[in-house]
Amino acid sequence: MGWRELYALAVRYLLPTIMAAVLLRVMFITAREWRAARRARDLTPPPIGSLTDDAGRQYALGHDSVLGRSRRCDIVLSDAGVAGVHAQIYERRRTVFLQPLARGKVFLNGAALSGRAKLQSGDTVGLGETALTVRLCGRDQGGDEAGPAKAESQCGTDV
Repeated sequence: MGWRELYALAVRYLLPTIMAAVLLRVMFITAREWRAARRARDLTPPPIGSLTDDAGRQYALGHDSVLGRSRRCDIVLSDAGVAGVHAQIYERRRTVFLQPLARGKVFLNGAALSGRAKLQSGDTVGLGETALTVRLCGRDQGGDEAGPAKAESQCGTDV
């Protein structure tokens, strides 16, 4: 058997076998990455609160949420007065902050915001024509004794 016959056999049988093995390996790696991403999603911390707009729509507030009109934002608002990436709400050391990210105005309780500001339950955040009411989980809402329990009920999986 000459080298041409060996080459023909390799191309005919060995090459498809190698390609099948590589394809199976890629599928295995993809499945493993998918399972790892699913586990990471399951380990995502619960929301720190919620935002409610004037129409009653609720948005879950993560530990680092970006608000804007862009589909890449965590909280997408359909207001024409809102920039693509307008503001960020984030938590650091159990304190929640609001940070403007665009030139568009950000209002906190009716006052224009130029830098970051601390958020509390019951605050109103204004972006464009949209007013969002802040509810934070496990934090006192106005000093009444039912506040934390009331906040916890708003932070379940239904948000």
